[in-house]
Amino acid sequence: MPWSTHWWFYALHSILPLLAIRRRGGNAAATFGCVVVTVAAARAAGATVDAPTLLNILNIFPTIFAGALVPLLIRRATSQFPIAAEDALKHDEAEHREGTHTGYLRRNCEWVKAMIEFALPDDLPTQERARNARLLEMRLRDSIRSPFLDVPDLTREVWNARKRGVKVTLLDDLTPARIFHRRTSDNSERPPEVDETCSLAAEILKSTNGGRVTVRLMPGGRELAATILTETPSGTACHRIRNRGEATPEQPT
Repeated sequence: MPWSTHWWFYALHSILPLLAIRRRGGNAAATFGCVVVTVAAARAAGATVDAPTLLNILNIFPTIFAGALVPLLIRRATSQFPIAAEDALKHDEAEHREGTHTGYLRRNCEWVKAMIEFALPDDLPTQERARNARLLEMRLRDSIRSPFLDVPDLTREVWNARKRGVKVTLLDDLTPARIFHRRTSDNSERPPEVDETCSLAAEILKSTNGGRVTVRLMPGGRELAATILTETPSGTACHRIRNRGEATPEQPT
């Protein structure tokens, strides 16, 4: 079966615009120019050429030009996509940060409100209200400065010991700075020695009626995990909790 008349022309009519769309506009234009020159030269020489009229051949050029514009238009239309995506990401991060901040403030406000209602009821005498206000202030400071030591059992004994006149100091050099929430009892970075320290400190405070007790969590990487120093009229004792999980009390001096 013979090829149809001007088959190559129809093939070029499809191929050259596609080349232009594929950002090969120069190749398409060069091919088009070669075809026009070849056909024109052959006809000028009197040769028989299987080609349409020159005007029909020139009709390919607008399609090549239109194809060359397609990638430019696409690039212009999509040039703002990265900026839009970055703005959307920043917006999502801001919303998440705002939600986290709002939730954090709400939880802490509810917690502080509960503490105030517990420590400062309306029917409490003025003298006791003043004493509880000082105790509550120290309680709030402890929760901020010593997150890993903020556990119910130890907190209760610290409160009761301070009511009895014991000077209690909680030092937390272990909690990572990035842990900003108040409750850390379930935190994965909380070592088991902290629970041992809290339990031992609570027992010591329960039986202490005067003097000073200092509980300190050591920075990570040290041999000692924590120390509990008691200074009472009967003497001074220091309990050392090592990272292997053993408590070693010293003899009172």
